[in-house]
Amino acid sequence: MTSEGFSELLTELRIRNFAIIESVALPLAPGFNVLTGETGAGKSIIVGALGLLVGERAASDLVRTGAERATVEGVFEIGDAPDLLAALELLAGRGPVRTRRRSAPSPRSPPATA
Repeated sequence: MTSEGFSELLTELRIRNFAIIESVALPLAPGFNVLTGETGAGKSIIVGALGLLVGERAASDLVRTGAERATVEGVFEIGDAPDLLAALELLAGRGPVRTRRRSAPSPRSPPATA
């Protein structure tokens, strides 16, 4: 964190086969982002997906019915954070950074066929 604020910014959240969500890409703007909607619109599901992205345990019962596993990806824009930039350059070079978390296979998913 810099004196001006966070130097890392989540710019997009991608969710696949998580709870009732088949696939969604949620672009996020710099600054304050707000999720609004009626009861049952899915706000808590998006917050749950964010939790998975930052390291919460992925329960297999959150995998969408009929899917093998859920995936949550975050695209981050990395600003001026020298230690983080140095570590990431060792892994992937400069530019946007994408992280991905996948759930365990769902016990409800159909078996894979050859």
